[in-house]
Amino acid sequence: MTDVTAGAGQAYAACKLLFKDLNLLGIDYCKAVRDSGVDLSVTEEYSYSPNELHVKRDHVWMSHRIDGQARTFAAAYVTFEEGRRHFKVGPPLRPEVWYVLGHATKPTGNLALAVRDMFMKPNLPRFQPALALGGAISLYSHNSGGDVWSAVLIGFELGDVDSPAALEQRVLTPLRAAALERSIIL
Repeated sequence: MTDVTAGAGQAYAACKLLFKDLNLLGIDYCKAVRDSGVDLSVTEEYSYSPNELHVKRDHVWMSHRIDGQARTFAAAYVTFEEGRRHFKVGPPLRPEVWYVLGHATKPTGNLALAVRDMFMKPNLPRFQPALALGGAISLYSHNSGGDVWSAVLIGFELGDVDSPAALEQRVLTPLRAAALERSIIL
């Protein structure tokens, strides 16, 4: 007979360690963007959580700056599995992290939630080229009723970016160059 209590305790300890590392990843990315000279003074997080014991399928960490009615932002979005309305690019059981740099006019409400909503299935056509893991840059564009979003994204499997140097070289430098090339205001 297995010891369910011990197994649950080990699983809980592993989850706590993983979530601690993920929180550092999200915080480190936003800090790296700020350290590169982009003024992003406000931080937010968002993940859906029902009113029951629940393992979250995704989470967003972000920093942003408000310029009148526009916001410049950096976000890290981790997803473990596809949701009913949200997509995941890679195969099942392979967590992924999407790093985002962008600018939005007239955003309302929780900006971290709005970044999460970029990954809703109906929004797939707004990514050009189509999202792909492994370092390819995609542009997200949305323009509806004066609400204009432009963002560049790069995605990796969890663990592919494993150091501050890798974060700088594989994520931040290509995203900043892509944002500059596409005239995204940072």
